[in-house]
Amino acid sequence: MRKLCVMSMLGLVFSALFSTASLAALKIEVSSTPPLPAENFIPNSNFENNMQSWTMLGKPEDMASEGWKVEPASNAYQGKKNALYIKVERKANSRTRGAYQSLSTLFIAGKLVPGKSYVLSCRVNAGKSVKGGGNLGGAGVILSVASADWKQMATIYARTDSTNDKWIKLVSQPLKWPEWGVAGMVVPSISYTEGEAYISDICLSEAYVDLSVKVRGGVISQVLVADETGKTVFDSGSLPGGTKDFSKSISVLSVYKYKVTALDNEGNICEQEYPAGSSK
Repeated sequence: MRKLCVMSMLGLVFSALFSTASLAALKIEVSSTPPLPAENFIPNSNFENNMQSWTMLGKPEDMASEGWKVEPASNAYQGKKNALYIKVERKANSRTRGAYQSLSTLFIAGKLVPGKSYVLSCRVNAGKSVKGGGNLGGAGVILSVASADWKQMATIYARTDSTNDKWIKLVSQPLKWPEWGVAGMVVPSISYTEGEAYISDICLSEAYVDLSVKVRGGVISQVLVADETGKTVFDSGSLPGGTKDFSKSISVLSVYKYKVTALDNEGNICEQEYPAGSSK
């Protein structure tokens, strides 16, 4: 009986060593074109320089009498980053309250190109009184594009109703920049509702990158790619037996962090995040 137990223990040790070796045999390489994190076209996106590059919607001297407030807030997002704080009383909820940034310099610099797709994102902490979301108002950021005569317009939204005083990340639908689009602005705000909100990490970037995934070593049985929300954006399914070299290029949204998971034929898992060390 003692001999059997010793042999069993040795078997467990051998199995653990074998599993570790098999796990180490898999190597994942992840890159993208262009690289992540994507370039953010919005200067002072966290209000680290107070209201620099931003213009308030409304006159500051009218805030108290009209029932609204817009101001930078220090260390608002997780105690690390600044944010724009907005408060709207009921008597002031018939308008958009916040700030805006013109995109004219981006046109001049060639950053916004007709035919290319762009995406808007931000982080929001909205109080319990905030209602709406999307094109119905709420708290967050919008991007509006207009023609030279302002007769044609397109808008994308990264807005929400109450987040119960918790920070969440919002992402708009991608916008293919129209040929007639020559003017535009980004607007963090509370629109057509009362309440309080903090808005930070405002980002406007090219919508898509080509994510390149390579897995080598061992025998690879399956490869999956998920974004930071947990949504699977690619699943190889069961790979042919004996696969030891896998590569794939997929188009993904630029605003997320990604995790690549590879399984070997023993059921061991190897994971790699991209971009490495980035924050959610």
